[in-house]
Amino acid sequence: MVKPTTQSLTLALALTLTLLLQGVSMPVFAALTATVDKLKITEDEPIRYSLESDNMSLMGSPDFSPLEKDFVIVSRGQSRMMNFSNGQNNSTTTWNLILQPKRLGTLTIPSITFDKDASQPISVEILKANNNAGTPATSRVYIRSSISTEELWQNQEAILTLRIYSQADYADSPNLTPPAADNAIFKVLGKDEDEEQVVNGIRQRVITRRYVVSPTQAGTITIPGQVLTGYIEGEDPYGRSRLMRMTRPEPFRAISADMTLKVNPIPASWPADKPWLPAEKIELTESWSSDTTNITAGDSVTRTVKIRAQGSNSAQIPPLPTVQLDSVKTYPDQPVTEDTVNSRGPLGVRSESVAFVPTQAGDHKIPPINITWFNTRTQQVEVAHLAGQTITVLPGSAASVHAQPVVSPSVVTQTPAITAPAPIQTQAVEDSGSLLLWKIATGVFGVLWLGTLAAYLRNRRLTLQQPQVSSPRGNNASNDEQKAFKALIASCDTNNLFQIESSLKGWGRQFLGRSFYSAGEVIETLNTPTLSQEWALLQKSSYSENSQKHIDANKLAEALKLIRKKTVHTGTKTHALTLDAINP
Repeated sequence: MVKPTTQSLTLALALTLTLLLQGVSMPVFAALTATVDKLKITEDEPIRYSLESDNMSLMGSPDFSPLEKDFVIVSRGQSRMMNFSNGQNNSTTTWNLILQPKRLGTLTIPSITFDKDASQPISVEILKANNNAGTPATSRVYIRSSISTEELWQNQEAILTLRIYSQADYADSPNLTPPAADNAIFKVLGKDEDEEQVVNGIRQRVITRRYVVSPTQAGTITIPGQVLTGYIEGEDPYGRSRLMRMTRPEPFRAISADMTLKVNPIPASWPADKPWLPAEKIELTESWSSDTTNITAGDSVTRTVKIRAQGSNSAQIPPLPTVQLDSVKTYPDQPVTEDTVNSRGPLGVRSESVAFVPTQAGDHKIPPINITWFNTRTQQVEVAHLAGQTITVLPGSAASVHAQPVVSPSVVTQTPAITAPAPIQTQAVEDSGSLLLWKIATGVFGVLWLGTLAAYLRNRRLTLQQPQVSSPRGNNASNDEQKAFKALIASCDTNNLFQIESSLKGWGRQFLGRSFYSAGEVIETLNTPTLSQEWALLQKSSYSENSQKHIDANKLAEALKLIRKKTVHTGTKTHALTLDAINP
C-alpha cells in the first residue's frame, strides 16, 4: 500500500479547491419570476405585469394567451440587459405587459411557462370603481356621471352629463364609447366644456359633455357606463417638460357609473281630448308691440305669446288656438321653438306672434288662453291660464273719409247759371299736363328697362359660350374618399378593432370634411341609431372574454355602406359636429 505523500495531498487539496471555485463562478439559472405593481386595484386601473428570466440561452417570447381569460393585454414590451462580471456573461430578459381586468372579484394571473421554467401564479383583487364619490378615484383619469332626473313620464327628456377628470396630459387621442341603451335615443347637446379645476388640492383638467336622453317607450331603461380609453403622459421624476421627458405613456381605462331611468306611461286621469304635455312647470307670458288702449283703426299691433315648459321639450308644447274677431283682421306668424338646458334640466320654449289690424273703432275682446298640462312633481293635471285682453280702437282718417256722404251723379243738374266753365277748363288743362309728364316718365323707364334686358341677355350668351372646366380637386377628393372607404370595409373584414378605429377616423375626415380625434366621434357625428348600436356592441365585445372570437364587424360595415349610399345618392351634405374638447 502506497502512503500518500505531503506533496500529493497538497495537490489534491488544490485541485478540489479549484473545482469548488469553478462551481461557484458557474452561472445559476433561476426560474421565471413574475411580479405586479399592485395586488388590489379598481376596475378602471391597469396592472403592470413583469416576467423576468436569467436564462441567456433562451430566444423568442413566452405564450401569454392564458392571461386573456380574465385580462385584456393592452400593451406588451421586452427588454434585455447584459453585463460581464467575474469572467462570466450575465443576461436578464424582462417582458413588461399592461393588463386590464375584464371583471370584478379576485382574479388569478396564471403561471407562464417558457422552455423548462414556469412562473408563480399571482392573485389580484379587482374592486368596483366609485367614480361618483366625494373623493377622486385612484386613477389619474376618471369619470363622474349624473342625470337630471331618474324618473320621467312618457315623451319627457333627461340630460346625461359626463365629467372627465385628468391629472395629466393625454399622450394621444382618447376614445369615448357613445352611450347606448334599449328604448332610448341619445344626442350630444351643444359643445364640450373644457376647463381646469382644483379638486382636493390637485389641479385637474375637466371636460364636460352632455347628452339628451329621449326614451321611446315606458318602462325601466338601464344606461351602461361609458368607457374612455387612451394613454396619458407618464410622470417625470425630474420635472422636465413634455418634450424632454424620457418616460413612456401610461395606458388608462375609465368607466362611468351605470344609470337607470324609470319612464312612466300617460296616467289614466289625463283627459283624452287634450294633447299630452308633461312638465315640472308651465309659464304663459304675452307682450304687445304698442299700447292696446290707444290704437287707431287701420293700424297694426302685434301680440306675442311665449310658453315656457320646464322639464319638457318644445315639440311637446301644443299650438295656441286661432283667434277670430269681428272687424279685426289677423295675420299669424310662423311659431318659433327653442330647446335649452338650465340648472333644473331641459327647458322647451314656444313663441307665437299674431298681427291684429282693426278696421272699425270700438272695443275688441281677445279671449283668454288655457293650456292643460301634467305636473310631474305633484302628479296632478293642471291648467296654465293667460288672461284675455281688450283692444280699444279709436276712429282713424280712413273711417272719417268713409263717413262722408257720396254725391250721386243722377242728382247733379246741368243748370248754366251754376256751371262755371273757367274752373272746369283749368282742371282739364292741369289733368292734361299731368298726363303728359306721366307719359314721358313711362317712356324713359321703358327704354332703360329694355337696355338692361339686352345687356343681361348678351352677358348670359357669352357665359354659355365659355367652356365649362371641371375642378380636378373635387375629383381627387372623391377618389380619396372612395379609397378611404374601401380601406375601412377591408379593416371590418379583419375584425381588428384597432384597424377599424384608425380607418374609421381616416374615412370620416374625407367623408365629413374635418378631422376627428376618435372613432367614436365619427359615429356620434353620423348619428344614426343602427350605426350607434353596432358600434356600441363592437366596443362591448372587445372587452369581453375571448374578445377575438366575439368581434364581428360585418353588421357595422353594412350600416356604414347604407349611410354612404343614401348620402351619395341624395347628394346631401353631412355637417360635422364640433367636438374639440377631448384632444391631446
